[in-house]
Amino acid sequence: MLIAREECHKKQLDNFQSQIDSLKNQVADSTTTLDNHRKRLSSRNQYIVRVHQLKHLSKINGRCPFKIWKDSVTMNNENKLVSRLSSSVQKKKLVNKYFTRWTKFFLKAVQAKRKEINESRLHAITTEIISRYETEIDQLRSELHEHTKLLQREKISRQQLEDNMRRTLMQGMTAMNVGALYSLNNTNRDTEEKSRS
Repeated sequence: MLIAREECHKKQLDNFQSQIDSLKNQVADSTTTLDNHRKRLSSRNQYIVRVHQLKHLSKINGRCPFKIWKDSVTMNNENKLVSRLSSSVQKKKLVNKYFTRWTKFFLKAVQAKRKEINESRLHAITTEIISRYETEIDQLRSELHEHTKLLQREKISRQQLEDNMRRTLMQGMTAMNVGALYSLNNTNRDTEEKSRS
């Protein structure tokens, strides 16, 4: 039974691992598509920035070319930083989204497993307690049966003793009565003989 449970748990772990791999693949695919979109967007933004800079340069002809170059470089660096930060935030959001789904699923599976284990333990403990009490009850019943037999034997022997005592008493009383009658008869005879003589 434990081997079957272990195999079931291994299958569940393999299933979880395959789900994790598929989620990782989905995250990788979505990040690559996101990176492609960002590259396109950044190239468009660079084009728009260049056009804007050229328009700005055309308005300000009196500025130093080094200052213009420096401003364009700082704008490009700021745009790159913004795109990097937004891509990292998007990646974190995707990972959190899929990871929270997986953790919820995994926690439900773990809770179901713990519930099953606790129910099996409870069942085992209750069956053990029930069997123990049933054996104790059977033992007490057998002892009670033996004691009732012993009590019946004692009652029978007591009754026999009482009957024997009654018989003995009756025999003694009968013997006394016979003796009394005999002595009365003897005294009556003696008085009759005295009266005859």
